[in-house]
Amino acid sequence: MHKLGRNDPCHCGSGKKYKKCCLEADETNNIARLAPQATSGPDPETVLRQELVWASPLHQQVAETFESHATGRYEEEEIAQIVRFWHSFASNTEPVIRKTGAFAAALEYMLCELTQNYVPQTVLAKQYGVSAPTISSKTDQLSEYYNQQDDSQLFRQSSASEPDLSEALQELQMQVSAIQEVIADHEFETEEEAKAFVQQLFLDGNLPDVRPKARSSVKGKRGASLLEQALAEENPGKRFDLARRAIEADPDAAEAYTLLGEMAPNLRVAAYYYREGMLAAERQLGQADFEELKGHFWLAHETRPYMRAKLAYAQTCASLLNLEEAIRHYEEMLALNPSDNQGVRDLLLLAYLEVHDYEEAMQLLSRFEGDASAWFAYSRVLAEHGLGKSPARIKSLLRKALEANRFIPAYLLGNKKIPQQSPDYISPGDQREAVYYARANYHLWTLQPKLTKLLADLT
Repeated sequence: MHKLGRNDPCHCGSGKKYKKCCLEADETNNIARLAPQATSGPDPETVLRQELVWASPLHQQVAETFESHATGRYEEEEIAQIVRFWHSFASNTEPVIRKTGAFAAALEYMLCELTQNYVPQTVLAKQYGVSAPTISSKTDQLSEYYNQQDDSQLFRQSSASEPDLSEALQELQMQVSAIQEVIADHEFETEEEAKAFVQQLFLDGNLPDVRPKARSSVKGKRGASLLEQALAEENPGKRFDLARRAIEADPDAAEAYTLLGEMAPNLRVAAYYYREGMLAAERQLGQADFEELKGHFWLAHETRPYMRAKLAYAQTCASLLNLEEAIRHYEEMLALNPSDNQGVRDLLLLAYLEVHDYEEAMQLLSRFEGDASAWFAYSRVLAEHGLGKSPARIKSLLRKALEANRFIPAYLLGNKKIPQQSPDYISPGDQREAVYYARANYHLWTLQPKLTKLLADLT
């Protein structure tokens, strides 16, 4: 038996995830729940080396690279399922593999998306020795194949954890909207006629297709080829030239601009490239897609070059202290994709605090009230302190923040030096999460001596 995980179905039978249901009450009452015993399949190594037959040694090397990085950080069954998926993808598409780490990193990023464990592509890029745009490109290839499979049921058979239904619900909502549009195109005299028409659609299998359209992020074949070469190229000079040539071949090659931004000599130049990439992706999508996909933007993979360029541009604007511009783009991203697959909420919350817009910060905290991260807990202290809440209230919030992560105060109070290197990944309540928060927010606390004194008294 093992402890009930935060993402497991709640023991009460509500159908919700444990973290969104009874977890808080159980923690308050110091109750540790056990997960029901589940039968497990072969471990990832057995699947990789005994169950599957690989058409190419390179295919197996990718799987081995992914498995070695993922072991100990994800459930064995999840790793095994991704290995099987990679075997299917590699066998059916015969991908060109120049560097095993590229597809291996994309597999882990895909696993992160499917299990809702946020790990930035930049972090994975360092771990696997590849670039973030390379991971983006390979992830798009994997996702396109995944979406084309009729039996794409990764993580649906595990008795130990329940799949997140948010994407399925969003697709259902899109399906309902599409059916309503079809009905509107017909002039039915009675409600019974409309119902009979819809029923026939189901029987005939002629429901409107709302799955993401498979669409290349680069229209021209030459541009796509040059971009692929640029993503795989390790020499910075050659990579820059290939990206530039990809743009010359196709001015709408959004990811080529993003690649140039990552290689820019300074932040101002980087912002220029990211903005051009964002505009190129806008041209590629068209206004109709923006209106159609708003609210579930990240589900359509053709939108991701735009979202990646937009995030990079906003972050660069924040680094240049053009906070008003950064906030505008962060807010637009959350409007397009409220489920926030990219972790924009943390960056927006930081920006609100930096411009002393505590009211907006509180609204954002309320909007994501289920977020139990240390980032949100400590940021709430800053926001409510900025609004002049009572010392008793601030002390109460600080205690909650300490429960979320007890390692953060050592960095905020200057008792421990903040590492210059960002952590490869974070887990709730651990030292890495403390470094992640302190690196981005330390400057806010240095100007709050009353807060730091209260924090010191509590620790």
